[in-house]
Order: sequence, then C-alpha cells, then structure tokens
Amino acid sequence: MNEFRERTIEQDSTTIDDSFYNVVLFNDDVTPFEYVIMVLNRLFGKSIEEGVQISMHIHQNGKGVVATLSLEEAYAKLEQLDVLNDTFGFILQGDVEKAA
Repeated sequence: MNEFRERTIEQDSTTIDDSFYNVVLFNDDVTPFEYVIMVLNRLFGKSIEEGVQISMHIHQNGKGVVATLSLEEAYAKLEQLDVLNDTFGFILQGDVEKAA
C-alpha cells in the first residue's frame, strides 16, 4: 500500500488541505454482489476482476477501502453512490475516512 504524507499548505491566509481520504464501502445482507461490482466499475474504474476481489473482501471483512482521494473527490463519490442507490433501489453504504 502506498504511504501518503499529510501536509497543510498555507497560502494567502487560507489553509489548503491536500491530505488523502479513503472511500470505504460496507457489507450488508441485501445488496447483491453484482451491484457492488457495477458500482466499483462505474464510480471507481475497477475492472470486473478487481470488483469481484474487492466485493469479496468487503463481504468477508465487513468493509473495504475502494479508493483513496482528496476529501472533495471522496465526498463526490459518495454523492454519486447515493444517486446510483436511488436509481437502482439499493442501500449500499459508504463513508470517508482519513487515510493513514
């Protein structure tokens, strides 16, 4: 796994946070594997094979990191997930966590 450094840049009295954040998806008992794989493909650019591996990891561990992004990008992905959930009628849950 890549190591990311946290650093803050101060510029014109504005603090810019260029830290990285993990987008995490959670296992549940109702969302089908096919939907999770589709989400991983559409939102995170994962291949079908990667999607299967990540989905299995989430299923076995209760959650899994699917991307490491800027804070703004991470929350945008969660908003896109909400749109897909509404469109397809599923409840796949995600969250954003500070990357180590």
